[in-house]
Parts: sequence; structure tokens; C-alpha cells
Amino acid sequence: MIMMMSCVEIRVASILLLCAYLNTQGALAQPLPVEQDVGIKLSTQRINPRPLEHGGRRKVMCDTNESQYPQWFTFYKVDKNGNTTIICIIDHQIDNCITRNKPLLYGSTYMCGCLNNTRFIYLNITDGTDKIICKRQSDDKQLPVYYGPDDVQLVAHRSMDFGIRYYTGSSKLEAIEGETVLVTCRANCNPACSVNLYLGAIEDERLLSTDGNYPFINVTRDLDGTRIFCKVKRRDESAYSVTKEMNVTIAYGPKFIKLNTEKITTVIEGKDLSVTCTSDCNPPCNFKWFDITRGPRYNTRLTSGGTLTMLNISTNMTGKYVCRARNAVYHNSNMMLLIVNHAPIVSITSDAINNIVSENSSVTLTCSVDSSLSSNISWSRSQQGYLSSEASLFIPVATCAHTDNYTCTVKNGIGSSVSRTISLNIKCLPRMDKEKNKDTKVDKITARIGQTAELSIHLLVGPPARFTWYRQYSNRIKEQVTDFWTKQNDTAFSSILRIEEVTALDFGYYKVYVRNCFGVRSRLFELNPARHSSVLEN
Repeated sequence: MIMMMSCVEIRVASILLLCAYLNTQGALAQPLPVEQDVGIKLSTQRINPRPLEHGGRRKVMCDTNESQYPQWFTFYKVDKNGNTTIICIIDHQIDNCITRNKPLLYGSTYMCGCLNNTRFIYLNITDGTDKIICKRQSDDKQLPVYYGPDDVQLVAHRSMDFGIRYYTGSSKLEAIEGETVLVTCRANCNPACSVNLYLGAIEDERLLSTDGNYPFINVTRDLDGTRIFCKVKRRDESAYSVTKEMNVTIAYGPKFIKLNTEKITTVIEGKDLSVTCTSDCNPPCNFKWFDITRGPRYNTRLTSGGTLTMLNISTNMTGKYVCRARNAVYHNSNMMLLIVNHAPIVSITSDAINNIVSENSSVTLTCSVDSSLSSNISWSRSQQGYLSSEASLFIPVATCAHTDNYTCTVKNGIGSSVSRTISLNIKCLPRMDKEKNKDTKVDKITARIGQTAELSIHLLVGPPARFTWYRQYSNRIKEQVTDFWTKQNDTAFSSILRIEEVTALDFGYYKVYVRNCFGVRSRLFELNPARHSSVLEN
């Protein structure tokens, strides 16, 4: 005799996978553009939220708490027309449990038994969506049926400015930095289960929420590589639980670009330099170096990698260099200013035409220095030494004595000092040095026969002069001295005539003519065995 029992309908939880603060109706009605390829496979298909279905593999438990033992219990399935069919019978003794499954009809689809000799009996279902009821045979009473957690779903929703995009699955959460992502965990349970969301590892988790929902507002790259997992747990004595995990991948662009050198980099001319730029990107960034010294409109691409190598650097490499990093999410750049330090480049100019100035006029000599470093300047002249440390040397009243070679010496700490020299000429006739020449009309020199006689003339500082010696006879006939026994030694401002092995024929008058670019002067000498005198003649 088959006992007729009433059914307890197992109500299936139907929970939409959409957050209340997102406008689902409008978003689902609008088409979405195809997602930009960021190297991470993001779903562009709109997925309609579906209810959690009570089906497939699951376990149903029946609470026999109020029953007297021994007792018979029966599991029924209810089809869509409301017809009931016995699928399993359990003989629950006080300390024993005997099951009568129906393998000939259902195979292993339905298997029942007692749960650890407690008041619960269970029915394992490997496949099927029918409603299940449980009845006690003694009074045909329908008993409470518990199930779950079944059909646990851990899903995520990406929100965009133009609507909503979903992608589902229990293995990955993929998003772009700055987006808002809602993570939702749901399951079928009776009674209701506790649903907790965690971030981190199972052994070291951080609780996110206890209601199965958690919004990540403006997700950051810190989440990349982490895991989100959901723990769904029964609240009854069974404490049965299910855990679902989701790996997190965040796509992000080059927020910061690092250089292995300073923003302003200095290098000595002739040296080598290697600069590398790096950035945290997912997917990895492509790097390119540009020379923007001439401005953005004249960019010159130098490399297609993150390292810029510059060999034997010259001064014309001074400029602005930019490293640009780009992936499909974002692009950014960082600039380096390169300064090439070099030994000073020195030049000297004067405000006098051809470096010639009239006597009693003023003149300025300027030392120009090309150097990226601070330089020390020193002026000097061949006949006086140090003059000044200023860039310009000013002579307010130029005299014949200012005719000289002026030198500017510059140091900047790189290499040796650099010097440049300029010759300054003052327009003046040759002038005799009164301290070295006797102030007499005729310069008389005494010499013995067979000895060497010296005739000398000395000028004050002035334009360089040319000296010509003559033999002067009494009838005013003169003859240039070219005798084999005479030697003439000249400098810019002096001349010495040596007469070796003097004979009686060498005694007499000698005259020297001194010429510079501004005129001629002469001086007379008398060579004899007696005293001598000298005179300055125009």
C-alpha cells in the first residue's frame, strides 16, 4: 500500500546579478562599443542576469527532529504536473539507518541515507531539477526540507560611463584601473546561508562584506594579482559550506616613468651615457626615446626601446630628451635635460680696428668664454704679468708702452686651462730706452785691436721694429754692414752688432736705423780706441 503524501515545494532563489545602484534597464537597452584591446581578454557580450536555479548536483536534507524512532521516511520527486514518485525510502533506527534506493529506475541519480546518525536524513541528486518533498510514514506528515548551498555563483559587473558591462565566471575578475566593479556572490540555500566575501588568500583573508556584495570604487593596480573568494555556509547543524574563488587582473597604464638618472643630467664632453626608463604597466608598455630639443614639431625618434645609449658625447648633444611609454590603457612621458660640460672655448676681441689704436686713445679687450660651468678668467701681458680677472680689460689712455701681447687664460675645472693671445699695437714712433742707452749725441765705444766690439740699441715698449746697421763715412756715404766678421742679433725692441777681431779699418762711425709701422729713427755710434758718444737723430 502506497501512502499518499502532500508535497513541500522547494522554492528556488531567483536573484538578479545586478547591483541596485546601477541602472540596468537603460544600460541593457543601449549597445556598447567594442572594448579597446588592452592585452587582457575582456568580454564585450552583454549577459542578462539569470536566477539561480535549484538543479544539477545537489544534496537535500530532511529534518526528522520531532519523529519517534524507529521510523520510516520517504523522499518523493514532484514533476511539473504535480505528480509524485517515490525515489528513496529510509528505515531510521535509533542507532542504525537502512536505505532502500531504487537503482533499477534511477541508477545513481538519487541516493539517500542518514547524516552521521543525526536527526537529518539526506538525498544526493547527481542530475535533476524536480522538486523534492520528504514525508514521515507513520502519520504521512511532510517534514522540513533543507538544501544548499547549491549553484554558488561568484560574478562581477564592470560599470562604464556609457552603461554596464558584465563578465561572469568563477576564475577571473578583469578590469581597467579607475573603473568601478561590483562583485556579487549568491547561492540557493534553505534555510538562508551566510554569504561572506573576502580579499586575499584563504589562510590570510580580509573580510569585505557579509551580504555577498562589494563594490570596488575606482579600482587600483594594488588589486592586480590578488584573489577574491566567497564563503557560503549553512546556518543549521550541518554547517555545510562551499567556497568560490576569483583571480583579479587589473589593466593599467604608465602612471609614473622612472629614469635611472637625474632630470637634469650633466656629462663631460667625450664621455658615454646610458639612460633607461621604466614604468609599471599591465600589459607591458612600449618605450620610445625622442629628441625634442628643437621643439615638439621637430621630434626626432632615437630608439624603440627603454634604453638610450649616447657614445662620445659632444656639445651639440646638449638638449631635451623624452622617454614615452604607452600601452593600450594609457600613455605618459618623462623628460631629461642633458647638459654637456666641456673645457672653455675662449676668444679675444678688441674695439680697435685691426687691433691698432692711436696714442692717447682708449681701447677695450674682451675675453669671451663659452662654458656651461663657472669659469675663472685671468688677463696678463708678456712684459708685465697679471693684469685683471674681469672679462673685459679696459685701457683708458693708450701709450706706446701699452703695445704688447695680451693673454686671456680661462679655467672651469675640466681639463687644462685654455689661453688666447691678442697683439695690441699703439701708433707711435720707436723710442729709445734712456736707461739703457746713453743720452749723448754720439755713442762712443772703445775697443782694442783683435778684441770684439759691441754696439747696441734698446727701445721702449712699442710696435715691433726692424733694425738696419750701416757704416758711415766722413763724406756721408753709408754702406750697409754685411761684413763676414760682424754679427747682428735682433729682438722686437733691441739690436746688438758684434764686430769680432777688430782691426784698424773697423774704427769709425756706425749708424742704425730703427723702423716700425709708424716711422723711422736712427742712432750714431763711433768705434775707436778712445771713448765714445751717441746721439739720437730724427
